[in-house]
Amino acid sequence: MYRRAGLRPAVLFLSALAKAVFTSAPVVKGQVIDVIGHLATSDYNTYIAAQTYRDWGNEPCVAVNPSNPQEVVVSSFGYGSWISRNTAQLWYSNDGGVTWAIRFAVPAPIAGSTVFVDDQTYAFDSAGVLHGVLMARDSTGKNDYLYYGTTTNINDASAWTWTAGPFPASSPDQPWLALGGRTVAVAYDDLSAAGGVEQRVALSTDNGLTFPAALNQAVGSPGGVPNSTGGAPLNYINPGLRAAVDQLGNVYVIYGMATNGLAGVPQMHYRLNRFSGGTEWDFTSASGDAIGGLIIGDGLSRQGTLNSFRFGNGINALLGNITAVAVNTNGTQVYVVYGLMSTNGTGQLFLRRFQPNGAALVAGGAPLTLSSPNFDAALPSVAVANNGAVGVLFDEFDGTDFHVHLTLSFDAGQTLNTNMELYSFTTNGMVLGYGTLNHDRLLGDYQCLIALGTNFYGVIAGRGNVVSDSVNTTNLIDPFVFTVSSVRRLFPPILSQPARVGGNFSFILTGEADVTYIIQASTDLVTWTPVATNAVPATVRPIVVATSGSRSYYRALGSQ
Repeated sequence: MYRRAGLRPAVLFLSALAKAVFTSAPVVKGQVIDVIGHLATSDYNTYIAAQTYRDWGNEPCVAVNPSNPQEVVVSSFGYGSWISRNTAQLWYSNDGGVTWAIRFAVPAPIAGSTVFVDDQTYAFDSAGVLHGVLMARDSTGKNDYLYYGTTTNINDASAWTWTAGPFPASSPDQPWLALGGRTVAVAYDDLSAAGGVEQRVALSTDNGLTFPAALNQAVGSPGGVPNSTGGAPLNYINPGLRAAVDQLGNVYVIYGMATNGLAGVPQMHYRLNRFSGGTEWDFTSASGDAIGGLIIGDGLSRQGTLNSFRFGNGINALLGNITAVAVNTNGTQVYVVYGLMSTNGTGQLFLRRFQPNGAALVAGGAPLTLSSPNFDAALPSVAVANNGAVGVLFDEFDGTDFHVHLTLSFDAGQTLNTNMELYSFTTNGMVLGYGTLNHDRLLGDYQCLIALGTNFYGVIAGRGNVVSDSVNTTNLIDPFVFTVSSVRRLFPPILSQPARVGGNFSFILTGEADVTYIIQASTDLVTWTPVATNAVPATVRPIVVATSGSRSYYRALGSQ
């Protein structure tokens, strides 16, 4: 609400205006839910407790059925065939993520193969069909390939339909799946490309029935970019190719390529490309170097195989880059997230918006800093709700604990209106076992945030938090799911009459607990300037505002 104060403690109460300026926070539908901790006891005892494997949450993906949002699917590295020698597993919920079951319902796409399902991502289409792309090893040729399939029944392995054969790359990595309209995009890195790593996307324009060879193309300049320059070795960094598709069928990708930087810190070159129809990608040769694509941002970035760059005091080597991309339904707003090193040496995340301008895509303003300059941040994912709200999911590490954040922007990514900490955990004291790859890949390279209607759905990897007589997940890295609505609710604050304290004014702010309130001042009710922030977790909050000597209006805005 507003209060007006001048050189004297005269007050004008503007209640009508106050109702129009309350900011608000999203509605959080429950806490993050430990998937394994909410399995049936029989599933837990049979499939979890009997295993020495402890890293069940690595590189999780979430898919929600738009025709029945109560049906939620989560994938992870948790039960690949190298453990079970059985059909691969998905975590499955039919009550919106409250309770979970394990479904061994993804059959091997290669006849007779017993090794399959490494990297994998999934998505539902508008008709409720589940699409999936995964890596599998040809047991005859001993090569990895990518396979794509669909199912209408997650409970039945025989319901899956696979494409006629694998995509042609014999050494693929990090497949990514995106759907929109009748377009299906399978993005992947081809590690066998001549001269380096090539970023490729296979497209289907008939909802996955066929993937024409002519639409399986490099999205950077063909041939890729070597992982070293001038003969000097460079930390291995996967391009982190990610894809998004709008409902018109336009496809957008982000990727990052490394060249030798400063004192062993890699120089990252982040690029954006688009497919808007026809036979070619729009910006494959837009840049003057061998990387191609539209320039998003370049700079040093602390990632790669060096021990000193590993996220979380060596817990998680960032080998799959720090990238994310999303687009709104009609393709008028494209959002990218990428990671660069801050001036004090920490890894920071940035959000940038691009917009169509004729045949071009142009940046809509400067990059927006998402994370704290004091802590390393990584594992971003971005999504856009139907009401235009932009959500970014990411982790920060404060030296001891991981903190999982969800930030929301309601003004097309120009400012952050909300920064919620969803979960925090430490890996100290864990008894780490099989599946952790020498304890340096506990979380992997990505986690997942998607939007359906006005809701955001996400999955993260974190330390389990369920302890009961029959289930104990506190020594496991588990997938956690959450739902956050982008429909905002009001937090109306009330400011007391200002009292003079020396040359300043003192207010009493009454609001809701755990809501951050920002005090703003204005001399004309048009331009507002932040003058103080009060985030004390109490409903009554004293605050002192310095006066400039001119007559001013004051208001309090609340967000969570």
